[in-house]
Amino acid sequence: MDPDRFTTVIRAAQDTCRLLADGHPTLLNMPCEGAPDAGLHGEYLSLLAVMITGRLDHRVVQRPLPDGRMGLAVICCDDPPPSPTLQERLGSESRS
Repeated sequence: MDPDRFTTVIRAAQDTCRLLADGHPTLLNMPCEGAPDAGLHGEYLSLLAVMITGRLDHRVVQRPLPDGRMGLAVICCDDPPPSPTLQERLGSESRS
């Protein structure tokens, strides 16, 4: 990663941690599928996961959103993947 992109990821993660520490909710709503900086979003989420958990045993995966687009999620590597039934139930609940 080039120095400018690295600086962007670090600053975004620091700002997010500052918001969380001050009790503000944070919700990321960024395009993933086809976005030119989808890789940068993944790096940001990965760094944020390490900063919050202090652990390195996670991975960033693409997950379908209820509207059909793809989004990113951070999962613990020792967590089993969600069952299709759970995915369908969560998707139908978010559309209600």
